[in-house]
Formats: sequence, structure tokens, C-alpha cells
Amino acid sequence: MEDIPSAPAVEANEPHVELRAEIDGGFYLPGVLADAHQFIDASGYVATISYRTPTAMGVAGVTIEFSTGDMIQITAYGSDGGPQQESTLTLDTASFNRARNLIENWIWSHPEAAAAVESVMRVDIFPAGAYPPQTVEVLGVTFRWEGEIQK
Repeated sequence: MEDIPSAPAVEANEPHVELRAEIDGGFYLPGVLADAHQFIDASGYVATISYRTPTAMGVAGVTIEFSTGDMIQITAYGSDGGPQQESTLTLDTASFNRARNLIENWIWSHPEAAAAVESVMRVDIFPAGAYPPQTVEVLGVTFRWEGEIQK
């Protein structure tokens, strides 16, 4: 696993979730290694991966930015050692946002809504802190992950 090129990472000073995962293809995919980073916070999502196969090495990634209230910008990039290729798509989410607002208003119109939402918000499935490396081997393929949650 030490031979995996490190995927690009994002630095953050605000509350966020970051997950790092590595995969070694073992017997089934000899020479295939990957390192991935996932990052999410209030302003968007970033996923990066670096990989090595018997015939190539490269990096790839995607960012999803909540640029304004009704726009989402998605950028994908990749490079196999040559020039970086990049593609950007901007989505208008105004219709989705109106539908979401209608549903939220309908939910909040019920007297039990506040108690239900408060109850759900108290559930702390993933407490803040560092999650140490975990390794699992399945049929000769090794998966390793670790992460951090800041709230």
C-alpha cells in the first residue's frame, strides 16, 4: 500500500468530513492501487483519487460547489501524467429548491414536526474526532480507510 501515489487533498479550517481510502487489487487486479480522498462541508464536495495500474498512473477528481442559492457547479478533471483534462457543468436548481421548500413547509405545518426534527438532530451516528486506520481483506483485495469528522 505504501506504493500508492497520494491523492490530492483539501485543507479545511471549518467543520467538515474527510475520508481517505486505499485499495490494493491483490491477486485479482495485480498492480492496481488507488488512494482516494472525500471531503464535504457547507460549501461543497470534493473527491480525488490517484491510481496506479500496470500500464498507467494518474489522478482524477470532481468538485461540487454550491455557488449560489440556485446554482451548482460540477467540475471533473483527470490526468494520466500529461496535461490535465477538465470539464465543468453548471446546474440551475431553482425548480428543485422550490419543490424542496414546498415539502419543507408542508412538514413544518404539522405540530409534531419540531419535536421530530429535534429528536433526529440529537442522534449522533458519527461523533466528531479522528477515525484510525481500519483494514479489511476480502478475497485477496485489501481495503484500508481512515477519516476525520470536525463539527
